[in-house]
Amino acid sequence: IRHEGGQVSQLQVMEAESGRASLVSGLTTLRMNMTNLRMQLENMLGEKITGTIAVGTLPRVTSEQLAAIDLEKDLNMVLRRSPSVQAAEDQESSLYFSGMSSLGGDIWDGMSSAADYGVKNAKLQAEMNFRSLYAELMDCRQVLTAAQGALEVEQLAYQAAELKFHQGAISKNVLLTAADELQ
Repeated sequence: IRHEGGQVSQLQVMEAESGRASLVSGLTTLRMNMTNLRMQLENMLGEKITGTIAVGTLPRVTSEQLAAIDLEKDLNMVLRRSPSVQAAEDQESSLYFSGMSSLGGDIWDGMSSAADYGVKNAKLQAEMNFRSLYAELMDCRQVLTAAQGALEVEQLAYQAAELKFHQGAISKNVLLTAADELQ
């Protein structure tokens, strides 16, 4: 309609059509990827692989819950409950209770050192993984705070555009652009 009214050129119409074709193609690829991810999830859960599993929403984490995180206390709990640490400790315990200490000398010392090293390594890996996850959580927290601020600004911008539209100061196209920005 805008082309027929002389507001846009044929080239601009072709660019818009090309952009739409790219968006449709991207949407098709996105849908295929979502189906593949659903099938992978179904496979991990031992379900029939159909690609139709429905994924619920994640629970919201409150500011109070984030503030309650105590890195050192939580790290100690992780180290006590870590399956890899427990497996290394069990292996070390079974070595001591196996009666192999009667071997004595260098053989026993080597086996004992290896078991100790296994426990220390498992604890170190669990600690590194937990600290990395904690740092990622704190980064996500600040990203969320920034995104919430940006959302508030966009909501205000949309409200202003809506008011201007109702006053006749802007076109519906500008209002729709503001709605897109808000979304």
